[in-house]
Amino acid sequence: MRQEEISIELESILELLLRHGKEKVGEAATEIITQAISFKQAMTEELAMYRCFWIPFRELYDQTSIEATEEEPCGGAVFCIFPGLHRKIRKEGTTRSVCVVKAKGAFHCAFTETDQETV
Repeated sequence: MRQEEISIELESILELLLRHGKEKVGEAATEIITQAISFKQAMTEELAMYRCFWIPFRELYDQTSIEATEEEPCGGAVFCIFPGLHRKIRKEGTTRSVCVVKAKGAFHCAFTETDQETV
């Protein structure tokens, strides 16, 4: 198994660096490898839980997941300036999505002329 090979290699390196008994160094090496693998697996799992999203063309403004460039967005989205990030939360057999970072977009009213005052 690859984990055992890495543990033996790490043990031989630690024996040179540390002045402890071979048994203690072996236990430390095994613990380091086990924790590193657990950490890697947890990070891989977390990556699968996050999803990047873009604002689709003509999408209506939704304050829970979109930040508009205008103070009062109107009409549909013209384009997405910056993507957002959703996190999927699995709990008790159900999955729900929570917006972690709002997407930023420009809406139709940002590109329409305002009523000009008559002189």
